[in-house]
Amino acid sequence: MFGLEMAVLRAGTPLFHGTRCAGDYGIPDGPAWFAYTRGSAAKWIDWSARLPEGRHPGERRVLHSAAARDAVLLDTSRAADWHRLSDALTGDPEADVRWVARCLAGKADGWMGRAEVMLCAPERWLLATGAEPDNGKVASG
Repeated sequence: MFGLEMAVLRAGTPLFHGTRCAGDYGIPDGPAWFAYTRGSAAKWIDWSARLPEGRHPGERRVLHSAAARDAVLLDTSRAADWHRLSDALTGDPEADVRWVARCLAGKADGWMGRAEVMLCAPERWLLATGAEPDNGKVASG
């Protein structure tokens, strides 16, 4: 699809999502990034100056989840592949990832980079396994 290789996110793979949005949820309800390590997820908590639309500020925390079943995703582990996907969907090889994820929804379930996974509808693929507060000090793993 889009001239990209496919990659498999295996069932049981632990994934982590850093957030500062209020709400008692274990899995984000829209397109969202997930890291393979808790430390990586914590580093991304403040990646955007603004919260996603409709969200309110809350405490920093890292959500823990696991893939409920195998998911076949687009492989964007090379920068050129990301640019190809972005350009095919939006006409802009440097488009915002949330825009690309919204455009991709219904065509594919997401994509895998070298260190993170973007899922267009994470609630379809993940099981929540916990959450923990994050004090802003980046921990490893």
